[in-house]
Amino acid sequence: MRNRLNILILIALMTCGTLSAQHSTTLYYMTGVPQRAFVNPALQPDARFFMGMPGFSMVQLQVGNTGFAFNDVVVRSDTTFTIDMDRMLKQMPQVGSLYANLNYQPLAFGFRFLKRNYFTFSMNPVVTQEFYYPKDLFGLIWKGNGHEDYLGKRISFNGMGMEFSLTNEISVGYSLQLTKRLTLGARYRHINGLVNIHTEKFTAGITTDATTFAMEVDLDAKISASAPFVNFDSITSFDVGQYTTQEWIDKSLEYLLKNQGYAIDAGFSYTLLKKIFISGSVNNIGSITWAGNPFSLQSKGSFNFNGIDVTGMINGDSTETFDPQMLLDSLTKSFSVDTLRNSYTQRLNPSANLGVALYITNDDAVGFLWRNYFYQGRWYPKMTLSYNHRFGRILSLTAIYDIEQGSYRNFGAGMALKLGPVQYYLMTDNALAFAYPFDAKKVTLMTGINWVFGTKPKKESGSSL
Repeated sequence: MRNRLNILILIALMTCGTLSAQHSTTLYYMTGVPQRAFVNPALQPDARFFMGMPGFSMVQLQVGNTGFAFNDVVVRSDTTFTIDMDRMLKQMPQVGSLYANLNYQPLAFGFRFLKRNYFTFSMNPVVTQEFYYPKDLFGLIWKGNGHEDYLGKRISFNGMGMEFSLTNEISVGYSLQLTKRLTLGARYRHINGLVNIHTEKFTAGITTDATTFAMEVDLDAKISASAPFVNFDSITSFDVGQYTTQEWIDKSLEYLLKNQGYAIDAGFSYTLLKKIFISGSVNNIGSITWAGNPFSLQSKGSFNFNGIDVTGMINGDSTETFDPQMLLDSLTKSFSVDTLRNSYTQRLNPSANLGVALYITNDDAVGFLWRNYFYQGRWYPKMTLSYNHRFGRILSLTAIYDIEQGSYRNFGAGMALKLGPVQYYLMTDNALAFAYPFDAKKVTLMTGINWVFGTKPKKESGSSL
């Protein structure tokens, strides 16, 4: 019974589905918004001092599906809706992802000192969730394992997995303008973990014999989790009710102190020929150790299923019956299932940025950004073109176009409005999603309010890149 329960828990964890939250691409070249220093710590803000409005310094929401949009599956005519799975499968990547991330920044500030130095500080609760699904999973559901595309071949579920985490980050950043052309920056982020579900590995597949139609199922997976007040031996029970308020607070603090991690970001910016700016950064290099109420479940094995002989039942032999309990017993015996209560270390998913910007005038710039995100041995690239214009110190506008994992209809926009010392900014990486939601693969929205003081004079406006 315990093995069956563990297999059910494994399946349940797999269906929950993350990725470290990434900052908006539009933000990278919005020179007037101080928060871009959190994308590349070498990009010094224009303001000598800034402070995010407490409680509303930044709110960023990202929701998306890299595999397909609604209209990739549903074909609409004047009177009917038709599901076209073949069309969807043709354009899906081998492994797609469904994600929802929230990055909240209630507190942030920064200031310039000794002319060339800049210090930043921020606090960010972050919720990240991503479910990775293989293309063959949808192919199996739609076509069946007996389809000619799959007979004699392994239907691969490799790469299927999920990450979910709720963390709080406190970051400290520093940048130094070494010369008039070169600026270097770094940021340290201390991470406290609250909740985590993490797919350490998942390889699985189904192979159907082309002659006998016998099936072989293979699995090698490990899923880990950490959460307060959860009894992982009985996944449906929580222990909150048995504690007093003070005990609940003490145990919560004890749990938080056990889940510690770090991340390091580093970047540079370089001015070439006065009007060309090259910049780059590597972000999220680090890990977090989950030692508060940890739980890991790993399973490995293979199962051969030769089908069910129903000849006797068809011929009216009442003594021959199918026993599903016997099949379930055979299934659970074929896979080794181990549960561990040891702490585990989760490496963060790093990313890298490389950008080039050309100032056509002091107020107009075009840019190119190449961003890469790394997950489970695979790089996910993203390319962005941008145009930026500033109307003095009051208003700056940005328009972008980016290509990401087979998605080519991503037009983003951003604005930053400054009235006195108060700055309001709003941006999205896919503005068309609000006008054509059924064609969109992602929706991003980032907004916040800053107080900014001591903005650089206009004649220096290009130097901030």
